[in-house]
Amino acid sequence: MQQQYSFSVSLPDHQGQPVEVRCSGSVDRQGGAPGDRSAEAYAASALQSAAQRVLGASLAAGQVALPSLALSLPHFVPQILADASAQLAPSGVQLASLSMQCVVPTSATAPAAAAIAAAPTPMQALGSSLQHAAADQVASAIPSRVNVHVGGFKVGVGQGGVDTGGLADQAMNKVKSSIMFYVIGGAILLLVALLCCGSVAFKMLVG
Repeated sequence: MQQQYSFSVSLPDHQGQPVEVRCSGSVDRQGGAPGDRSAEAYAASALQSAAQRVLGASLAAGQVALPSLALSLPHFVPQILADASAQLAPSGVQLASLSMQCVVPTSATAPAAAAIAAAPTPMQALGSSLQHAAADQVASAIPSRVNVHVGGFKVGVGQGGVDTGGLADQAMNKVKSSIMFYVIGGAILLLVALLCCGSVAFKMLVG
């Protein structure tokens, strides 16, 4: 005889939070008198516990997700029927031709749908990848450091800005060079003056 059933099972969502999923359908039951409420309740209870185990294990193993459970449910119906039949075997009640549908609350499917909608399309992902590749290519073609000659100084400019340390060293070297120039020039002038004075003095003595 055909029996209608309806029950809820608590299944975990993608964050592990319990979600009440409503299951309903029909099943052919053999055993128990027509209208036997205890046999009907026993069969419905077996189906509920079987659905809880099979669907819960499939969700935990990543074989299915709540947003797609309604479409994937027919794949799990044979397992649910086998599990429920094993529970009912000692009582002599047999089940066959199980049909089952489920209703997942929108609160459990909305986050996943929003994530899918927000995900970039393959063309968008390809475009973004090409843009990043072009930017990397341009960045690799730009020299990391250039030297600019300004007023006799070699100014180094890199990613960190102007090389002030190198500029200061060049200025110090120029100052040292200028000082040495004047010192040497002064010494030469002094030597020339001494020679001139010596020559004059020598002439005065000889004359």
